[in-house]
Amino acid sequence: MTALRYIDLVLLWLTVPLALALGAPQLGVLLAGVVWTVQRLVALDVDRRARERASVREAIGLNMATMFARMWLIGATVVVAGVAGEREDGAAAAAVLLVAFTISFVSTLLNRSLTRAAPRPRTPERA
Repeated sequence: MTALRYIDLVLLWLTVPLALALGAPQLGVLLAGVVWTVQRLVALDVDRRARERASVREAIGLNMATMFARMWLIGATVVVAGVAGEREDGAAAAAVLLVAFTISFVSTLLNRSLTRAAPRPRTPERA
């Protein structure tokens, strides 16, 4: 289900030009789109690195640290858009990020449930 894993990024960049054409605040929409894309690509890379860790504790620590950094980055994006531009830019950035997060969250839940529903290969018994 690789396509489902990236659906938030695909939908985001399909709707950004439409939102701009309909008159949405440019700074807020573009800043939110870029920040969401960057933080998602970082999250995918960190997730891959965490799976390569030998220790579960290290993997969880890496994922938790990244998650908190991503939350701060998203919050700062809304503030920066609102301060650097107009109040509407901050509201547009918040709306874009909220929708992108919701799509990402739902796709993650679907991806995990579909992956777990698939039969797992049997591990050979040890002699």
